[in-house]
Amino acid sequence: MNMKKFLFSVCLALLGIHALAAAAPFALTTDTRFNHLTHKILAQEPVYFYLNDDSLEEGFYEKITEWFSYPLTLANAYPEKSLRPVEKYLKHGQNRATYQRVSSPERADISIYVESNYYFFSKCGRHTVGCLKANNVLYLRQSADTQKKLETLQHELGHAFGLEDLYYNQYPSNGPTYGSGEQSSIMLYEGKLTCDDADGIIHSLWLALKQKNPDTPDFHFTSFCTSKRKFKNAYMVGRVPAHVDYQNTRTVYTYCTDGRPHHILKINPSDPKNLVQMIQAPIDCDYIGKNGQVLHENALMPLQLSQMPVQKIHMKRQPVGQQIFKHFLPAESGSMSVTFVLDSPKIPAYVYMQDETSPDKKPIVYLFAYLDNGYNIAHQFHLPQYDTQGPEGDFFIYKRENPLVYCAWESTPSASCTGTAEETEEMQNLLKTFHSYFKEKINLPDSKTGWSEMFPRPAIEVAQQWEQVLLENYTPLFILKQRTEKELNRVFVKK
Repeated sequence: MNMKKFLFSVCLALLGIHALAAAAPFALTTDTRFNHLTHKILAQEPVYFYLNDDSLEEGFYEKITEWFSYPLTLANAYPEKSLRPVEKYLKHGQNRATYQRVSSPERADISIYVESNYYFFSKCGRHTVGCLKANNVLYLRQSADTQKKLETLQHELGHAFGLEDLYYNQYPSNGPTYGSGEQSSIMLYEGKLTCDDADGIIHSLWLALKQKNPDTPDFHFTSFCTSKRKFKNAYMVGRVPAHVDYQNTRTVYTYCTDGRPHHILKINPSDPKNLVQMIQAPIDCDYIGKNGQVLHENALMPLQLSQMPVQKIHMKRQPVGQQIFKHFLPAESGSMSVTFVLDSPKIPAYVYMQDETSPDKKPIVYLFAYLDNGYNIAHQFHLPQYDTQGPEGDFFIYKRENPLVYCAWESTPSASCTGTAEETEEMQNLLKTFHSYFKEKINLPDSKTGWSEMFPRPAIEVAQQWEQVLLENYTPLFILKQRTEKELNRVFVKK
């Protein structure tokens, strides 16, 4: 192993990053906590299970053996697909006699508890029917119907055999592991096993075999789902860059040409100090971009806002409409840009992020505007994941010196304003003026539902962070701030 690869593997171990996780539509985890049952299958030993609910015993046998019988059934239908490296282990796993119920959880390889809501919620939370904890302890919610419990049981057994969640089309819902979300799956929302799960269990067994015996030969496999999806050693070959939006954060995935994960980035408009975070650092490979150019590691490293280049300007007079910088965030897929503009006396400066993946509209992801009258304006764009009606934008204004005085853009803005009647009227007029201005200037999207009154403080805190970063790093805005405050003080003294 060369020094680069050795250092990278050490870094992964220290950071708890699962290097194989981004390899395939099914999501694999190399966490041995969840691979214990897989190793029992490889040893062709009995799997001992504890179950506190007799009514689910037959269902347990059915769901656990199906994980192994299903890929064998598919292989019979496609004899050209060789499962030779793992075939004997699949046959061991599909045998009902492999699984033996024991009366004590201390003797069990996996323990399944069906629990009342109160106890279940304390272990798994309120928004699920089951969860798998450390040491293969599995909880199911008693109040769920039998069918749902069995579907969830099969899903959680997938975790026990080394597979991860595929919720949110690739977003890491339960840890730093990923899948493409290209296919329906029991590990996604499907209530039964699919071809994608069959791909997954085959490669989970092979990876465990490789872990046990490093001399295990390479494994080439064509997916049960489509002949266009090919794997080498559990990596899907020829994966293209992709991005997924979840909770107003964009996760960007890139891969080496041989399918190995190149790097994983997160772009977070709500954290201007760290707009781009490296979730998985680049491995030592040249990555071929969309246009065929080779992108090396140093071309894809994340940048902080404070590191972005700034055009040199003279402050002898206040500039109008001058762009300080426009920078494209480092992402081969899911690119966003950040633009900082010194505008007019009414709007001394504003910064906005734009989604470059939408060539028609290029919606504004985030906007922060510094006004000359003691107010700031901000716009938040909800990165859509399930929203088939299009994006929603929230547009609001608040006082710099007293952020508790704010107003949101809605059809009836008075319902979402604080402050005195005079302040409310002033803010409403400013919102109308500047909403029209930015809509024309930078294609600001319309607000569909308006900014929720329930969450004003977090949104204002994000805007304050943008202001702080800009003031600390960009002299033009700091000078404008001094001028603005001086002018405001002069007007106040006159009054």
